[in-house]
Amino acid sequence: MNKVVEDFCEYYQEISLESLSDLDRLYSESAVFEDPLHSIQGLDEITSYFKRTLTNVTSCQFHIDEILETDKQAFVTWVMTFSHPKLNRGREIRLTGNSHLKFNEIIYYQRDYYDLGCMIYEQIPVLSSIIGKIKTRMIS
Repeated sequence: MNKVVEDFCEYYQEISLESLSDLDRLYSESAVFEDPLHSIQGLDEITSYFKRTLTNVTSCQFHIDEILETDKQAFVTWVMTFSHPKLNRGREIRLTGNSHLKFNEIIYYQRDYYDLGCMIYEQIPVLSSIIGKIKTRMIS
């Protein structure tokens, strides 16, 4: 496994507010980070994004499932377990997803893919009920 991918996996398994000062080990100054909610560029913006996100999260851990690596790219599948006081009544939420990484000596592009509905919308009681009814109608 490439050292960049190895460092990425180790970092995300232990991600916390305290570890944000180490983001410059992973990402270039002009790195692009995209997910279903954001498209941001630059290490400072990435750091700010993670700081805002982790400040409101009670716990967050990633379990790395699989890694598919080619020349200067990797796809990493993961399960994120997190809790947020305003989602799912503060109980743990498990979310599967994957990250597409592009790198040289350091990551310059990351795109995360995951189900935003599962992460947020289905964790809010009123919306969860509505989404559940819609899903039931779709398979009936």
